[in-house]
Amino acid sequence: VEICTGAECPPCVAVDLAFDGLLKAYKPADVILMQYHVHIPGPDPLTNPDSEARFKYYRDTFPEAIRGAPSTVFDGKPAAGGGGAMAAAEKKYLAYRAVIDPLLETPAGARLRVKASIAPFVAP
Repeated sequence: VEICTGAECPPCVAVDLAFDGLLKAYKPADVILMQYHVHIPGPDPLTNPDSEARFKYYRDTFPEAIRGAPSTVFDGKPAAGGGGAMAAAEKKYLAYRAVIDPLLETPAGARLRVKASIAPFVAP
């Protein structure tokens, strides 16, 4: 699950809260949740070149579905779009579950293994 959100985006509130609910509902081994911050509608200090590039990729690939923030992508495809205020968070959460749960019943087409390490920062 990938979401594009913005710190100054009022309709992103429901999406952000629903996303937080998904973090509690699913095991990381079952559902990978990625959040990309973008400068929509105003500056967002959590935005970085990678998040902007990912948003651009989806906007260019799905121009009718991905127009701004919030945007949601499930298994590489836009779904359950739109956002809302805090009062809409539960509805968004249930909409996301309605997309995710059937996907979990489908056998995975690939397997992913990740290894990470921390390297000391060296100033240029």
